[in-house]
Amino acid sequence: HLLAVFLDPQRHRSAVTMLRVLLREIADRFQPRAYLGGCLRQIAEARCERVTVHREYYFIDVVLEITTAQDAAVIVMEN
Repeated sequence: HLLAVFLDPQRHRSAVTMLRVLLREIADRFQPRAYLGGCLRQIAEARCERVTVHREYYFIDVVLEITTAQDAAVIVMEN
């Protein structure tokens, strides 16, 4: 659950920066035109207005709720 701590802006001041890097790295694993990769890149580049991190939420290891000026996304991470 260390990842959840590092990605939580309320617990770590560089959380949003680390989240952007993580999303870009994951997006780069997909084909350049892949839909999911494109979505992750858009989230990584957008200005985050709010990031909420849930640990062990409905038996899911980490759930990230990301709200930007244009949209909102939920990212699920399972160990």
